[in-house]
Amino acid sequence: MPWFRFSIHWFSLLFVGAVFAIFGGSLIQPFAAFSPSAHERHAVVLIHGLRNNGSVWDAKGYLASLRDHDAFHVAGHWEDDALRLIPKETLDTVPVFTLTLPENGTVDLRESAKSVASMLRAAHEQAGIDSFTLVGKSLGGIVAREYVSGPLYQDNVDHLITISSPHLGSELAYLPEAYVAMKAWVTQHSNWAWQEPQGWWDTVERTIAREATGWGFGLLKEAKELSLNAGYPIEAPGLRMLLPPEEGNYLAELNTRAHPTQIRYTAIIAKAHPGDYGWKDLRSDVQRLWDGDIADLGMLPVVADVGRSLLHVCRHGLDTHAGSLVGDGVVSEPSQDLSRVHAFRHGSGLRVETITLEAGHHQVHHHVHLPELLLPRLAATGALPHES
Repeated sequence: MPWFRFSIHWFSLLFVGAVFAIFGGSLIQPFAAFSPSAHERHAVVLIHGLRNNGSVWDAKGYLASLRDHDAFHVAGHWEDDALRLIPKETLDTVPVFTLTLPENGTVDLRESAKSVASMLRAAHEQAGIDSFTLVGKSLGGIVAREYVSGPLYQDNVDHLITISSPHLGSELAYLPEAYVAMKAWVTQHSNWAWQEPQGWWDTVERTIAREATGWGFGLLKEAKELSLNAGYPIEAPGLRMLLPPEEGNYLAELNTRAHPTQIRYTAIIAKAHPGDYGWKDLRSDVQRLWDGDIADLGMLPVVADVGRSLLHVCRHGLDTHAGSLVGDGVVSEPSQDLSRVHAFRHGSGLRVETITLEAGHHQVHHHVHLPELLLPRLAATGALPHES
């Protein structure tokens, strides 16, 4: 009967209304939070450095500061070409995504930039995000620049923040060159040493060469293991691409590319103080080395800065070494300054903000509080949800 169907229709509407009255819409909010019609149109993406992964932002305490702040929420993680979203119940906070670069950032930086492009596209399609703030630590900052200045850029970045990034290269990138050259020399002489000797003197020479090349192979193995443990895989293409700019190499090309002028750029520069490193620190580090623990050693900034200075003098002469090269122990201070990059100088129209911290490369997380860093800059671009 018509009146019966009419009653059922109204009863259904009343039932749905009662559900909303009781649950306040919470049953569908997790889905609304990631729908294209949600208020979250801007997101923050954290890009890790060499031989790390997305979890480093949690391990170093960056994500904890964001979780404790009512303006942000951790929204998901990109890994293995998939974006895994984390549902939430409110719509008035800024989503933050992490990602793991291919092979932990050790591959060609252009391949890493492709991964960033895919992740941003997935965030747009799955979560309705239209624009992003990219935060890159060390190599991650170079990957972010590769994305925004490369062919895959989709005009979807408002702000790019780099932390201790080697815009003008890192002398540590010369290590792979030295390693490859030494490996070739040792291999060549080892092949000769194990050939059939001709006469007694030739036997002596080849015997000595066998001992020397055997020692050389052992040294190469130790150097490779040490580099892996320290977080700088010596044969990684990603590290070799961080050679200081010279004609024909990667950074020379990247640093002359046009970068989008509508993006705001911030470079965080970390400065260690090798002079503060004393004998007690040295004894402690030696003991840790003996125990096989080489993470976050205080001596690394000292050794790296001394080595960097010597290398600079050898390559360019004493007269060019008037300025201090003290940096964070991995990247020199000038190299972290994005405003020194060729594309950012002399009326390019690019805006670069610089922030200087007193910290080593592996300790900078103690000094960077992401909510304090992000909030005023998101407000400046109108990216906070309550302003949309």
